[in-house]
Amino acid sequence: MDIPLDSDGYLRRECPECARQFKIEIADEDESRSVDRLHCPYCGRSALLDQWFTEEQVQYFRDRVVSDVVNPALRGFTEQLQRASRASEGLIGFEVKSEGLDEPPPRRLREEDDMVRVRFSCCEETVKVSPDWGRELHCVVCGTTDTDVREEE
Repeated sequence: MDIPLDSDGYLRRECPECARQFKIEIADEDESRSVDRLHCPYCGRSALLDQWFTEEQVQYFRDRVVSDVVNPALRGFTEQLQRASRASEGLIGFEVKSEGLDEPPPRRLREEDDMVRVRFSCCEETVKVSPDWGRELHCVVCGTTDTDVREEE
């Protein structure tokens, strides 16, 4: 399943501790990356790479699994029960209610260009953060508070 990127190729992430969102370049999370953890630029918390999904992303994944996997399996099971009921010539009867199985797939996520790009001098890492954040930032790679964070255009 794909998650949309913003116009600069950044992926939205959400801190599992403080729930604030930031963005990181998608290339930074591929297999060639030498780190297995990220640090929140706001609170500094560290977590494994797979723990930074936003609530909207997780809900989208769940909805897609239901739409693409669960509902088709339930439809097939419903058809099997109905065939078994007909084949039993009245000895066995099944009544199946299949509410919600034919709902359309979930709408794709959209990504806004709503953050400012900053670069950490310690690890030369570039991320996007909320433009309203007026406090210190932590490097997403090493977690140190970087006093030489530069906003980029």
